[in-house]
Amino acid sequence: GQALGGFLVDRIGARPVLCGGLALFVAAALGLAGSHSYGALLFFSGLAGLGNSIFHPVDFSILNAKISKERLGHAYSAHGLSGSLGWALAPLFLVGIAQLAGWRTALVAAGLLAAVVLLLVFVLREWLHVAPAPADARLAGQMQAAPEGALDFLKLPAVWFSFLFFFSYAVALGGVQSFATEAARQLHDVPVAWAGMCLSIYMLCGAVGIVAGGFLVRDPN
Repeated sequence: GQALGGFLVDRIGARPVLCGGLALFVAAALGLAGSHSYGALLFFSGLAGLGNSIFHPVDFSILNAKISKERLGHAYSAHGLSGSLGWALAPLFLVGIAQLAGWRTALVAAGLLAAVVLLLVFVLREWLHVAPAPADARLAGQMQAAPEGALDFLKLPAVWFSFLFFFSYAVALGGVQSFATEAARQLHDVPVAWAGMCLSIYMLCGAVGIVAGGFLVRDPN
């Protein structure tokens, strides 16, 4: 989904893709809330995954266009910090509502929250508008002389290094978040409260590292 999202952002712009991803989130959450079969749960979970996949192509495109080079490191840092805080708050939000009113109600609440964000994006759409780069006749002539294919970027080593980095990061982060607590409980008899505390400390330290990374990117010395 992220690869497809990147092509869509290049073709139609970041803002429409962002709205589409949020709309998929709304549909997926409401669909999950109304599911009565395992197949329906699988389908709407996949739909949620597609909605989630567009965020990195969209956000990096908007940040690179809107933020000056001197502040880009801090912008990425704030962006990553908000994601870490969101990971920490989402379980509290969903589990809290589920304990009071059931898991279907919790999913409806998640869908409504995504709908509010979609409405906010629409209202503030001008802030997210990325103007096309100004045309350069000389550069256009060079491109006509040596046209590039849509997949020529795959020849760049930096693309593959970035892919390996994010793939490894996703595996590590997903493994820790999804399985570390239960693995510690079953393999080492760690009490659930202690295992959960370790996970919270891990996420907190990750958030601190993200903030520090913004300063390091701007001035490595």
